[in-house]
Amino acid sequence: MTRSLRPLAALLLAAGALLAPSTRAEAPIVAFGTSELRASGCTTPVVTALDPALGPQSFRIRATDEALTISGGDERGLLYGLLEAAEQYRLHGPDARLDGRSGAPFIANRGLKFNIPLDARCPSYDDTGDAAQRNLEHMWDFSFWREFLDTMARHRYNTLTLWNPNPFPVMTRLPGYPDIALDDISATTAVPGGRVGEWGDAGGVNDTVLKNLRLVRRMSIDEKIAFWRRVFRHARDRGIDVYFITWNIYTNGARGKYGLSDDIDNPANIPFYREATRVFLETYPDLKGIGVTAGERMHVPPGRDVHDARERWLWETYGRGILDHIAAHPDRTVHFIHRFWYSDFEKIQKYWAGYPHPFTFSFKYITARLYSSPERSPYAASIIPLLEAHHLKSWWNLRNDDIFVYRWGDPDYVRAFLQNLPLHLTAGFHMGSDGYVWGRVFADRSPLMAGKLELEKHWYKFMLWGRLAYDPSLDRSFFEAHLAHRYPGTDAAVLYEAWQAAARVIPQINRFMFYTGDRHWAPEACSARESFRFLPDFRVVRPLRGTGILNPRDYVRHSLAGTLPEGHVSPSAVSENLDAQAAIALDGVARLRRQDPSPELQLVLDDIAAMAWLGRFYAARIDTALALEWFDQTG
Repeated sequence: MTRSLRPLAALLLAAGALLAPSTRAEAPIVAFGTSELRASGCTTPVVTALDPALGPQSFRIRATDEALTISGGDERGLLYGLLEAAEQYRLHGPDARLDGRSGAPFIANRGLKFNIPLDARCPSYDDTGDAAQRNLEHMWDFSFWREFLDTMARHRYNTLTLWNPNPFPVMTRLPGYPDIALDDISATTAVPGGRVGEWGDAGGVNDTVLKNLRLVRRMSIDEKIAFWRRVFRHARDRGIDVYFITWNIYTNGARGKYGLSDDIDNPANIPFYREATRVFLETYPDLKGIGVTAGERMHVPPGRDVHDARERWLWETYGRGILDHIAAHPDRTVHFIHRFWYSDFEKIQKYWAGYPHPFTFSFKYITARLYSSPERSPYAASIIPLLEAHHLKSWWNLRNDDIFVYRWGDPDYVRAFLQNLPLHLTAGFHMGSDGYVWGRVFADRSPLMAGKLELEKHWYKFMLWGRLAYDPSLDRSFFEAHLAHRYPGTDAAVLYEAWQAAARVIPQINRFMFYTGDRHWAPEACSARESFRFLPDFRVVRPLRGTGILNPRDYVRHSLAGTLPEGHVSPSAVSENLDAQAAIALDGVARLRRQDPSPELQLVLDDIAAMAWLGRFYAARIDTALALEWFDQTG
């Protein structure tokens, strides 16, 4: 920039607040975006301005030698425009082409599902695992949440759903229930062994836990409230809406006090939950909304309408508690998410049709198998007509109960998956797991990963879902540029192809043997929670509906009878695809290892190779199962 232009640039920067309509430059969400831009090396003066005509979360960039002008449809749009400019500077330096760049959200609400272990006395679902036990203390560390939320914003996520059966005792002070509030933070010294139900109900607590408590940190209930207010405010300042979603009925941390129990017919429960809901909203003004699950523990005695009893209870507690809060705060909007789980659509409508604020559903879109098929889910077919008939929308619960250890990355899969969602019925998505806490890394053998965020270890995977949900037009060149920036000196094209090929292994094996439940299948280990999946399982598995895949038993039977269905996919075709993807991945790994990869890239290559060998293992299993079927059916 020439010396004569500097006064003009300074004037433009100062004039940012004069553009009509405009945003104050000191707004925290804008300040974060500006700091990211400055950290990228950009020294050009920046003007930011609001332009509602662009639409929510949208932006437009105008660039000259004198200044960058970033316009946003709202403050989130300004943030994303600033992050876009920062990214281009990081990836391309002075050659970054910014003029004319723009963006608008493809999916309005892009979120993570986070099962949050608040305390051994108020666990999430399911905390009988190392992930919860190793991460509990981090849930009360603001530095964790600052890093976590900042990373979410960079990946363009704007929603965080926190899931806990009963957060109220550790997050609120209830005037009518003074003995409910729990000071301090407790974990358990009991060591989980991984067995189903070893600590009782997955969402509850039992004597094994409560008799073996250990103190994690001294913290009064008032300090806890101040902590979570700070976390929720930081989320707001990163453009992230926070929801709390509960399972029911779990009186964790409160059972036995004031006559409370998990019994749906216990009259003491209704005023407690109603008051707890009201106070929860009162305590946390930055909370966007609340969600509920009709189950897992809403036992209704025989002879009664189960679904009606559940919905009446949910309305009398959470529903009326929200209305109590709204009556005192008529300017506040409380969004409500009702999980479609252990519930009946008509009964939900009966009790909730008059809810005055935004009401949406949450549906487990592809059951527990996010990494299976990018095509439209056959399991969503049951709810789509109901949503259309009642003009309602759903959050799609994208449950990843498949991939926890290996670094995964297939941009084409993610793009196709998101584009195949029923967008006209989509309120948004929340992606995450049950029984696993995506907090800090605890299970990686490399010291390089010690204490890192899971979002950092799996940066590529989380970036893919967030960025492509905002802009599915991002192509291969964009992701190769990120790979080249992250791992300087590597052949980004080879890495892209090897990583993508390896990432196709688990979706392929999931299509071949599709298990809807989280505990029934862990493809990284060829295991159910109860036991290893032995060869007989491969002979009679149920493939994902609509794929045309036949298991070995059905394939041999139809072959012998001459009744193979049109468009079928044989077990051999599945194993050949697994072998082919493995070959691409292993070839790429071999080529990249000769380029003296960095220590972090070495870990990525290890994961790519591991997923490739997993593919070869499954291919051999399928071929063996097929050979045994031919032998058994023909001799």
